[in-house]
Amino acid sequence: MKKKLLHTFILILALVNTNQLLIAQKGYDSKRKIKLDKLQEDYRILREIIEAVHPGLYLYQTPEKMTKTFDDYYLKINRDLTELEFYKLIVPMLDSIHCGHTSAELSPEYYNKLYSKPLIPFDIEIIDNKFFVKKNWIDSLDLLPGTEILTINGFTAKEIIDSISPSISCDSYQRAYKLFRMALHFRLHFAKYFDQTEKFELSITQPKDSIQEQLVVSGIGWKELQRKDTLPTPKPLSYEIIDSISTCVLRIESFSMGYIGLFGIDYKVFFKDVFTQICRKNIQNLVIDIRGNDGGNPEVFITLLKYLMYKSFNVYSKSVIQTQVYPKVFFKYSDLPRKYSKKWISSFTESINGEIVVKPTDKFIETLIQQPEDTIFRGNLYILTDAGSYSAASVLPSFLKSNQKVTLFGEETGGTASGNTGGIIPTVNLPKSKIRINVPLASTVINSNNLIWGRGVTPHFSIQRKPEDIIDNRDRQMEYLMNYIRFSKDSLPDNYFEIKLKKEGSSINGESQYIEGFRFSINIPDEYKTKGLDNDQFIKLVDDKKITGILTSPNQKITPLQFEIVNHRGFDDIYMKTSLGYFLWEKFEIKNDTLSFVINWWYCSPATQKDLQILQMAKSLLLDSTDWNSNDDRKCEDDIECNKWSLFCALRNSSIQVTGEYNHHNTAMQTVRNIIFELNPEIEFEHALMDCNNSENTNFSDIIRILDIAVNKIKQQLAEKE
Repeated sequence: MKKKLLHTFILILALVNTNQLLIAQKGYDSKRKIKLDKLQEDYRILREIIEAVHPGLYLYQTPEKMTKTFDDYYLKINRDLTELEFYKLIVPMLDSIHCGHTSAELSPEYYNKLYSKPLIPFDIEIIDNKFFVKKNWIDSLDLLPGTEILTINGFTAKEIIDSISPSISCDSYQRAYKLFRMALHFRLHFAKYFDQTEKFELSITQPKDSIQEQLVVSGIGWKELQRKDTLPTPKPLSYEIIDSISTCVLRIESFSMGYIGLFGIDYKVFFKDVFTQICRKNIQNLVIDIRGNDGGNPEVFITLLKYLMYKSFNVYSKSVIQTQVYPKVFFKYSDLPRKYSKKWISSFTESINGEIVVKPTDKFIETLIQQPEDTIFRGNLYILTDAGSYSAASVLPSFLKSNQKVTLFGEETGGTASGNTGGIIPTVNLPKSKIRINVPLASTVINSNNLIWGRGVTPHFSIQRKPEDIIDNRDRQMEYLMNYIRFSKDSLPDNYFEIKLKKEGSSINGESQYIEGFRFSINIPDEYKTKGLDNDQFIKLVDDKKITGILTSPNQKITPLQFEIVNHRGFDDIYMKTSLGYFLWEKFEIKNDTLSFVINWWYCSPATQKDLQILQMAKSLLLDSTDWNSNDDRKCEDDIECNKWSLFCALRNSSIQVTGEYNHHNTAMQTVRNIIFELNPEIEFEHALMDCNNSENTNFSDIIRILDIAVNKIKQQLAEKE
């Protein structure tokens, strides 16, 4: 909570720029109407500036649609309005740009007025679009942590969310980020959109109860809230070494140099100290926790990356701006420094293929090639993210996921995986309404082959917060990750199976409780019958083609096991081909004559041209809706006979035609499955291809869209290899 109050205080300080934060300025009347012609003038100024300088204006909208949006909202200005009414009118227009760094704030005078009145007396967390009390700041035993707030002053959670959402800008369509920010500053947002009252009438249900209760609570003043919040503010950079599991937990609250500087921390010295300690103690696991981190400066996370990357790197493939000549109206009404002249901008930009590209320099390091530090970390790297991981805090996991061996836990990031519009972000001060608009000047694209346009960075292991976590004051996501590191069998996610085999003479045998009835038997050379065998020796035997094996299924059918070495995210790992699919061995270890490993049921091996051919052939089988079988049963004989294909059977048939065999987990099919899960994060498909195909919400165009995304993704992966 202390961090939240500090962030809110800094926000107000930036907006108000006065020591009288809680005293409304004399003469300010929040109900004063601003003349129609003055509002229209403000709107024209705003539109002229955005159209001239915003580099991402057409990332998610066509120029024609954006022009119509601008025109439509201008026509909505048809009468005198208060400042707040004008604000509520224009924020949906800004939201339609789908840029999280393009945002609006009310005037300093308005915030002074707002914070002089009673505020919501509790903090909330939004889970599944429901409000839950996180912290109660008044003496009321009826507002325990985990209490669900059904209504506030007669307004339902849905009505409140729908009202406030347009005022919270986000990249693309990242609604989870909106909800995260809404909860973080809930009392501020509620006060803007609903009447500030001395008391708040609530409809609630107590934790673990379904009985609805009515409650009236008094509001709380800003000064009283600050007085009651006595917990120390978390430092923006901190770390802890847990020797018992050889793990360092690095917590990064922010990448902002300004925020870090408030605590007297030199981030370069801090990171050097952390990784020196990691190196000295030979720490094997590094957890980087960037949940709730809303970004900051590239200098900070690039410094961190120098300790994580094994070779030279550049984070962004490009950074572009809209123009080298900013209009006079921009300088007149914004805080953009006067040095941003055409001559100065031309000194660090160049025109390439019709884009104005920022050249890599020490001043603009985003695309500059960086060199690793001497004390780089080579152990197991894990990152924790959530919907509050935004801007620079989505760049870091996106870049590492594509370019380094890393495992992500938690939630999809609030910032997009592809990049964003940010860089220098001047504030435009509309002269008549006093509303302030932040307008970014640079658009960046992350140097990654892991991009799904318009989506955040998706974790390998999705772990969602639950209401009971608030009640129990539990960090489910960190617990899950710590258990994963400790390698408790019970903590493995559903798609990961642990297999332990025992060395018995010249073979290694055993079953897995996770794949009932299947028995593995791996043959090793006779020379190792009586002597020990370690990891490196086993890997060399696989590489030399000296390891064979069989898989016995529950019906006693025997099929061969084949092994090969693949380079997986920079490391040599074992790849096992079975009749169930092809699997990568992870956490492979031989100890005390026991061979153990974990297989990821959804592992996707590096793409090949054959994967592209499979997808293209599957699409050719589905030329129009008459070719589509919308009632799949995963038995494809009738599809072949009728030449009418479900998504699964089109892919299965194409796989056999292209490769001469059927691997249920080939990269083409796994890519399609992953896309289905990414496009439908709220739905738990048991059999993704069949269930999505048969869903009443799926139409033929959806099937083609999924295949198109898969084709483009495989093409991108193949291009990255060249």
